[in-house]
Amino acid sequence: EILLNRAEAAYELYLAGQAEIDYQNEAFLAMNDIRDRAGASLLATKADLNDINLIRKERRKELGFENKVWWDIKRWRTADIELNNRQWRVFCPFYVAANGKYIFDWRIDERGTRWTFNPNWYYEPIPSGQITKNPNLVPNN
Repeated sequence: EILLNRAEAAYELYLAGQAEIDYQNEAFLAMNDIRDRAGASLLATKADLNDINLIRKERRKELGFENKVWWDIKRWRTADIELNNRQWRVFCPFYVAANGKYIFDWRIDERGTRWTFNPNWYYEPIPSGQITKNPNLVPNN
């Protein structure tokens, strides 16, 4: 995760025009360290790292089962785009006792729920306990 954070931060600084360090190269090196550790194909040149979405996709692959995707899409402010009118698919394992094997089924959630995300949800209120400690935090979000 540290290398992913480093790659993302370096690329964001590169996009912002920071020029003290070659931030695109820093992001490129961090991405290749991640891919090398995983045994994936390496990026050939730093020009291959031409989009922040490449780093975000790598982050989703690496941290997919660590409960970080929700917080990432909120932080990137892409939740309203990715989640609006979305219907989730579920992965259902079934054990067949007669064969002693599992069957795995990938289907649309039976509830038929369509998800939405209101852009106001990017902002969360300051906890009341913190406001009690410091009344200067008011007005709240």
